[in-house]
Amino acid sequence: MISYLKTHPYLVLLSCLIFLSCSKNDNPVSSKTSVYSANFDAIWQNFDRDYVFFNYKKIDWNLSYNNYHSQVNNATNYDDFITIIKNMLIPLKDVHVWVKKSNNEFVQPFFPSYTVNWNQGIWQKYISNYKWHQNNSAWGWFMQDSIAYIAITNWNKDQILLQDFDAVMDSIRGCKGIIIDIRMNGGGYGPLAGSIGGRFVSDKFNCGYIQMRNDNNHNDFTDMTSLEYPKRGDWQFTKTIILLIGRGCFSTSEIFAAGMTKLPNCITIGDTTGGGCSNSRQFNLSDGTIYTVSDQLIFDTDKKIIESNGIPPQVKVNWDLNLVSQKKDPVLDYAFNLLKNK
Repeated sequence: MISYLKTHPYLVLLSCLIFLSCSKNDNPVSSKTSVYSANFDAIWQNFDRDYVFFNYKKIDWNLSYNNYHSQVNNATNYDDFITIIKNMLIPLKDVHVWVKKSNNEFVQPFFPSYTVNWNQGIWQKYISNYKWHQNNSAWGWFMQDSIAYIAITNWNKDQILLQDFDAVMDSIRGCKGIIIDIRMNGGGYGPLAGSIGGRFVSDKFNCGYIQMRNDNNHNDFTDMTSLEYPKRGDWQFTKTIILLIGRGCFSTSEIFAAGMTKLPNCITIGDTTGGGCSNSRQFNLSDGTIYTVSDQLIFDTDKKIIESNGIPPQVKVNWDLNLVSQKKDPVLDYAFNLLKNK
């Protein structure tokens, strides 16, 4: 063979060209696979270091690595990579874990299929019957028959200003009771909810406890820290409060419900909250992908983890679909009737 190639030098050149050609075609796939593998490792490692629910939810994270890393090595495009990441995160059953693709498309690996005890169309029909004050898109209120009703649709600190809330509290000070409706509230800025809760306490608004990871082991956590907010405002409302809650309440709304449930003048009505309660820490990949990791264990005032459990109401009111079909809100009707008879 050596002597043959010497007598045919163009075969040597052809062999080199074939070799170079094959290498050139393989490089893009190999490069992409390498990037996907590195990004997969970054995601897995950030969860391994910071995620708080592995032991609580009995997740074998090392097994997840073994199962999905081999799939990443076979990924040929970005969408395949995202699908693999999504599938790895689904078993966490965590509403605070999500991925935003480089094109800003939002991917939610898990969201519970609950029946929510609130209907926007029916609710809007109800409030249209009263002198509704829409202070901002995040909240509004009215007062009827000495009963004040306040709806807070999300805890947005840019849309709910405390001075505005305090002004409303002054205007309804003489009412016999307040209904606070957060059934549609999926969460938001915790200190805002704590500050609003501070209007209803004589000392502190205690709404639970918090822990965070502090070492590499999945069961290494900081000591519990109280989630407490001081009383706030020139005066405190100590008459009857009814808090409407349900499966549409997550995160900050559940912490708020945990605190309000312990107030002697508050009655929680409706359904158990959604049971999705933590903090989302964001991470970025070099390709523009954003993903989140739940990094806080949050407990209610009895030191029970809220995640997957939720906050149960003191009074359960069924979301009667027969009444709903008649454009009635059984939870809100129950609350009004309860206050009218007090």
